[in-house]
Amino acid sequence: MHKKLLSIIIISFVLLIPFISATTILKGIVIDKDNALVANANLQFDCSPAIANPPLKTDDFGSFRIETIAAQCEISAKESGFVGSTIIAVEENKINKAIITLNTPIRKNNSTAAVVISIVILFAVLFFLFWLLKKTKDKNKTNNNQQQEKIHDKKIIEFHKPKEEKQTIASSRLQTIAQTVTRNEKIIIDYLLQNNNKAVQSSLRHATGITRTTLTRTLQSLEQKKVLTIEKHGKAVKINFTPWILEKE
Repeated sequence: MHKKLLSIIIISFVLLIPFISATTILKGIVIDKDNALVANANLQFDCSPAIANPPLKTDDFGSFRIETIAAQCEISAKESGFVGSTIIAVEENKINKAIITLNTPIRKNNSTAAVVISIVILFAVLFFLFWLLKKTKDKNKTNNNQQQEKIHDKKIIEFHKPKEEKQTIASSRLQTIAQTVTRNEKIIIDYLLQNNNKAVQSSLRHATGITRTTLTRTLQSLEQKKVLTIEKHGKAVKINFTPWILEKE
């Protein structure tokens, strides 16, 4: 009785061995266009259903192996500027073999270069617009300065036009001094002669076009030479010839 039971157990175990030891295996190799094995090639698995822990690279012999489940997989490999892929239906309880050939050159991604070129072009356009705007502004500024110079010169010309009815006969001292003064000093002296030997500084500056700082400095120079007297009356500054200048010898 015991021997018969033992025999049944042994037969049952032998019959179950194929089912216990059966495993689904996916193994493969990656080769190049010359059929040489490609070691350390990058691998990518796209399987449905997804498989767990797929290998990321081939080994030193260009192969890979994984125990997995039944699935439909697309396996891609990439190395040394080439890429390849294969589709395999992984069958359960079998050793499934895949061969991937790297025969397609990888196209370089030109997006970065395109972005750089676009940025360079954009900066070039902005620089050109800035340069054009600055050039236009400088041209307008030059035209304005030239216009101001013309207005100033016109004032000087009009100022020096003879006005016999307003001129006072200058003394011999003033005639002598007028030969040694600067251009601006001569303009101020002529203005006073045309305005009854007196003027207000603000009117003098407006009529002659001499800048405020230059006018102040020039008046002080004439005052030191005892040609003019400068008197402040509130906000007004009155300019007159000195009695010594007007004195007739």
